[in-house]
Amino acid sequence: MYGNQIYDVEVKPVILERNIANSKVMFQGELEVKFIYATNQTCGIGTKEMKIPFDYEMQVTNITANTNISAEIEITSQNFIVGTDGMIEAGVDLCFILDVSNTISINIIDEVNIDETRNKEIYSMVIYFVKQGDTLWNIAKKFGSTVCDIVRVNKIEDENKIYPGQQLFIPKYVFTKREETA
Repeated sequence: MYGNQIYDVEVKPVILERNIANSKVMFQGELEVKFIYATNQTCGIGTKEMKIPFDYEMQVTNITANTNISAEIEITSQNFIVGTDGMIEAGVDLCFILDVSNTISINIIDEVNIDETRNKEIYSMVIYFVKQGDTLWNIAKKFGSTVCDIVRVNKIEDENKIYPGQQLFIPKYVFTKREETA
């Protein structure tokens, strides 16, 4: 650069590659830098674009090659000084913000056996008043009913919204064994 004054600098960090190994996340990237500066030529203003490579390594616990990681880089400070020889001394502080998540699969129910020899008959109706911490699933389980039937009987629009003190009619079922005839 020919002048000794910088009018503006635009810095954009770009991640080119991300690798995960041994509880570390390693980034390779570059800073795309655009300068607007004073020149000694007749127009007086010049522009220059350059790319400055960077490597960054971060220790992160409980990660594997299948860990989901999204990264964001913020520029916390930047300082550019033009020397008497026209060389620019650059100082840019980067802050890496990671969002880390692991996807796991768990088996909640291993096997379901349906006994085809049972008849389901409505046994009775219970009036229940919702208590703090109740869910329709817990109430249905407690009374041998189903969430769908409680929702249907009480005309509940959102099964996740029940309130302490709310009165619910609970259809209660009893199962009887069907007699097989030969």
